[in-house]
Amino acid sequence: MKKGSGARDEFEHMTNWKRVFENQWEQIRWLISFGQMNELAFKKILNKFAKAFLEIKDNTLTGRLTQIIDSKHFQIKEGDATQKELAMLSDNIL
Repeated sequence: MKKGSGARDEFEHMTNWKRVFENQWEQIRWLISFGQMNELAFKKILNKFAKAFLEIKDNTLTGRLTQIIDSKHFQIKEGDATQKELAMLSDNIL
């Protein structure tokens, strides 16, 4: 039994639903943050690549790659069905 869990015995610790839902909520929040960091990283890498290897600042390659990055679901955007589902799931867990 873990210290600080508030459980009297191992069975109560294993069946503690609050602990399970807290873990699920935390995983959802990490998933959202992970997507946001990935999108930001892709855009920074693209900007550094364009600055180092491309002479024309506003070119079609950079524009097209930016469109591709924006079209992927790295993060949950406002109005996205997945965003609504995760928000509803987070609210239900809380």
